[in-house]
Amino acid sequence: MAQHVRAHGVQGKDTIGTRDYAGEKVALAKVEVAYAAYIAERDERVDRDDAKLKQLEQAWKDAITAADKFSAPYNNEFGKIVEARAAKA
Repeated sequence: MAQHVRAHGVQGKDTIGTRDYAGEKVALAKVEVAYAAYIAERDERVDRDDAKLKQLEQAWKDAITAADKFSAPYNNEFGKIVEARAAKA
C-alpha cells in the first residue's frame, strides 16, 4: 500500500483532510501535552489527586475538541486524488 501511495505522489501532503495544517499541528501538539499530563497523574501510585485528574482529563478532552475544528469534513479526498491520477495514467 505504501508503494501505491508513493506512486501517486500524495504521501505526506499537508492539505488533505485539514482546513489549516499549521494550526492543526499546534493543536495536536497541545492534545499530546494534555494527554501526557493526564496519564502522568492517572498513573501516580501514591498521592494521586482525583480532582486534579478530573481537571486534566477535561483539559485533554477540550484540547481534542479544539483540534477537531481543523479537520476537514470527510469527503474521501484521498480516494478522489488516487482515482484522478489513475485515470490520467
